[in-house]
Amino acid sequence: MGHKLKYEMGNPGDIIKHGLLAEFVAWWGDTYGNRILRMADPFGGCPWGALEEPAKNRLGILSGTVLAEAQINGGKGGKYLGSSHLVQQVAKDRCVEICIQVSDKNEDARRDLKHSGLAMIEPRLPEDDGYRIFDAEYSQKFDFILLDPYGKFLLEECKNNNKRFEHIRNEVNKSPDLFIAVFVLDMNTNNTVGRNFAKYKEANLSGWAFSIRCPKMENSRYDWEIMLISRQIKEYKCKHLSERLQRFVVQANPALNASLELWGV
Repeated sequence: MGHKLKYEMGNPGDIIKHGLLAEFVAWWGDTYGNRILRMADPFGGCPWGALEEPAKNRLGILSGTVLAEAQINGGKGGKYLGSSHLVQQVAKDRCVEICIQVSDKNEDARRDLKHSGLAMIEPRLPEDDGYRIFDAEYSQKFDFILLDPYGKFLLEECKNNNKRFEHIRNEVNKSPDLFIAVFVLDMNTNNTVGRNFAKYKEANLSGWAFSIRCPKMENSRYDWEIMLISRQIKEYKCKHLSERLQRFVVQANPALNASLELWGV
């Protein structure tokens, strides 16, 4: 794979993100039986990376979780699976029928994603902008959308009056079966950007979302947070998913040597 990320795959941010994705897919299978899960990952990144010792140790402590099971089954030969391949492996393990389409603005990433066996989002997203997944011709095709942008997401939201969060809220409000996961990096909870995020979340996403947050650790610039937003959460249809996430957080705390924060459950 020619496209390299700027960080080591399997870091604490990946663990909470992929833990939530894994539990969601398992919950979907338990809840919807034979219904196909249609997923879009427009910020696809790397299909997989090398399974380094820190990530290997974390997965060892997480033994028995849906995440660890899928990474072990799918990562034979020392790979740590990226988001879409991780979801694909969980679906295989849980006998969930799934259709995943991916994209990325980076041409090397697109090539690697395609060569790894994943289907590309068609037609190609205008301007290779992952947020264009909400354009009318795309958004109705999916049950689950993962937004995994780089670190400027919250800064841009603060500057633009939370425009993308508002778009996400509108999408899940009009599409009762849609789930949107958003991965955010929060550099400073006490600066304007961090306070804006916290204020928006409490005022506009409370009751609509679950999230897992990992506070800054040694050698990290950010708090990591993965959010799952859906009208189904608002309508109290996700009790068993909430219970799954609670169990995962209990197991993940010692794996990351951190006190994870579970919000919205």
